[in-house]
Amino acid sequence: MRRLIGLGICAWIVLTALSAPLGPPSARADEDVAAFLLQQAKKAISVRKYDEAVVKLRRAREEDPKLLEAAYLLGQVFEKMKKPGEALGAYRAFRDGCRVQGDALDKKLARLLKRAEKRIATLGKGERELEKLQAAFGAKLVGFATRLQRDDEDIAVDALERLLSVEPQHEAANRLLGELKGTSTDDGTIDPKASPIPGIERWDDLLARRAIPPGNNTSYKRKVLTIDNEGNTIFWTDPAKLAPEEFVYDMEFRFTKEHANGYLLGFAFAQDETVARRGGHEFVMAFAQKSLVTIVHASGGKNIDVGEAARKSSRLGTWHRLTVAIQGRKVRVFLDGKQVLNASVAGRKELSGRLGLFHQRCAAEIRVLRVGTKR
Repeated sequence: MRRLIGLGICAWIVLTALSAPLGPPSARADEDVAAFLLQQAKKAISVRKYDEAVVKLRRAREEDPKLLEAAYLLGQVFEKMKKPGEALGAYRAFRDGCRVQGDALDKKLARLLKRAEKRIATLGKGERELEKLQAAFGAKLVGFATRLQRDDEDIAVDALERLLSVEPQHEAANRLLGELKGTSTDDGTIDPKASPIPGIERWDDLLARRAIPPGNNTSYKRKVLTIDNEGNTIFWTDPAKLAPEEFVYDMEFRFTKEHANGYLLGFAFAQDETVARRGGHEFVMAFAQKSLVTIVHASGGKNIDVGEAARKSSRLGTWHRLTVAIQGRKVRVFLDGKQVLNASVAGRKELSGRLGLFHQRCAAEIRVLRVGTKR
């Protein structure tokens, strides 16, 4: 009887977490819900209710993307349902998630990873052949770029960027591209050649003059700005830094701590001061999340999605480069030197206005923050 009462209380707690509409998002609550859904999925599998198990496992992954066991079980369920293509995709998602964890992978997941790799080898016989072809292709492109780097640097860079668009972690390509385009130094300064936007004549170093002032959620240590915020905030430059109709906004950053799902960091710009004085909102944001890059237009009390692109999930502590190039109402977004978004903001003729940073649910460090113009 006590066991039944205990189970009832646990179920009530989880259902309350699922239905509660109020209060700030909680990573712990998300993980508890995901764990509950995983257990329910296992029960469904045990009685061969595979459709129900798929729904619960997918929901568990949405609540807690780090719950890799749910991805592995999805692969098993799809195999039982005679859906080898979907099983292969689930096993690969599990494998990729394990690779991100690296040495931090626990023993249970390590055992499941070995099983998943065997199933991938069986279900995806062409994968190894594809990997061999891709490795040969990468070696040829790197060799081509190496030969061309002196005679035609632009073509060499183009070849390397094409390779990295399909294989972002290619070590030789990244190293050679860094040599050709320049890289940031340990103290946070940037070689001008490292900018993905050519022809910038004037840069304003916003960190050097602390245009984002220190406060409750912001602090400086030497040349590095730290923002630590469990909610979401726009930190506008003070005194106001107003950008012209054409400009480049450039940042080098890393996430250092995750407070909850949905953490992000990026630029806020094009604030309409007239609307702001009236208490309204009219500005644009371009920001990086864990696995997405997004452009949003905040106007008339609504957040309007302008563009979105998937990115390889970022690990905490890894430095990244985020750049936006503005021309009229056109916004191009670059991540780590590669263009990932190209969109126009409807309802605006141009995007001049105040500059700031948009930040949410994490701790992050910024060692480069600058705005550039071509004249």
